[in-house]
Amino acid sequence: MPATAHGALPAPDSPEDLHRQTTTRPPDRQDAAGGGDPLPLQDGDGELGPGVYISLLLLVIAGVLTAIAFANRSLTPLIYQKPAQAEVARTLHGGQNYALYDLNFEIRGVRRHQIRLMTKTPELIILGASHWQEAHAGLTPGVDFFNAHVHRDYYDDPIGMVGHLLDYNRLPETLVISVRDATFTPVAERTDYLWLGGIPSFRAMEPRLGLPKRPWYEDYHLKPVLDLFSLRLAITGGLRELRAKNRPGPTDADFAPDLDLFMADGSIRWSGAHLAAFTPDYVRDRALEMAQHVRRHPPRINADTVEAFRRMLALLQNHEVDVVLAHPPFNPQFHDAVAGTAYADHLTAVEALTRELAARYGFRTAGSFDPARVGCTADMYIDSEHSRPVCLQKLLAQVVSGRPPASASAL
Repeated sequence: MPATAHGALPAPDSPEDLHRQTTTRPPDRQDAAGGGDPLPLQDGDGELGPGVYISLLLLVIAGVLTAIAFANRSLTPLIYQKPAQAEVARTLHGGQNYALYDLNFEIRGVRRHQIRLMTKTPELIILGASHWQEAHAGLTPGVDFFNAHVHRDYYDDPIGMVGHLLDYNRLPETLVISVRDATFTPVAERTDYLWLGGIPSFRAMEPRLGLPKRPWYEDYHLKPVLDLFSLRLAITGGLRELRAKNRPGPTDADFAPDLDLFMADGSIRWSGAHLAAFTPDYVRDRALEMAQHVRRHPPRINADTVEAFRRMLALLQNHEVDVVLAHPPFNPQFHDAVAGTAYADHLTAVEALTRELAARYGFRTAGSFDPARVGCTADMYIDSEHSRPVCLQKLLAQVVSGRPPASASAL
């Protein structure tokens, strides 16, 4: 029993006090709120109290958010559902292609399943960003080829993918590792979140490479959560589903007028609708818009990310893999627009670093950010950096032959 303010124990309640405590009227709502007690379900007149209305409001909000999340998960299963990603991988492994509304999906999850399902090791595997997305097996005739590109890769993506290739004994004879302008961007400076899907793979490689464990909060991003509960995305996805003449799924077709194709060799093929949109004016405008952006926000090279990348290269050297560090070239319109800027200086620094790393481990380099050095022209692009197969074939000629395209025999 607690003591009083004067230190003495309070006297026990008398029968009269107990009677008064049990017969006084309930406190009104103001008393309850002011005293910190829970809001009553009813007020003194028997009407519903504010606690009921607040509880009902919270239930309605929770129900709406749950419905939105369910809709987004159902309408975009390749983003949120691992079984759907595994289904795509099984389809591609069986030799079919997979039709999609668009290419915005969790491609890293599909890649992990594809590597697991391989029954033999390809001779040539490409690890890189979507610069390589249209590189198909027909560009390397006579070479068993697999395109393992992902969207918006950073240094942690090839590290994680190399881990999977090691786990399933699928390191190829030749491994192309793309080095782009933002490869060495640290997590804190990234503005997108597509790379999050590759974090489990990178985490598994940290102890193998002796890397310090990255704090968990560095790999957290609020945007995917907001997208899951986005009413706008749910409505957009629902309308697309209602209006679609054809829906995603396995297909033997190698072209579709209204659906993009994820091909069995790992490449993509644009729909007829997308191809029609890639007009010269569209391509030029996208190139100049991106040039304006990177002039204001050039990426930088981070020493810690370079060290992690270097340790991966040392591991590949121990496995005697023919590694080619490649620079997919930019659209000439973009490359000319950034000339003389801090961003152009950054590109020069990245190429110098790539040559240094290649020389250290006895690896080859291919390509250049400068399209003139590869032989690519503006009509070979769909925007500032994504080239068509005719340009990628020139780059792959260097990879396959080890000679500049001018002296290499045509593929």
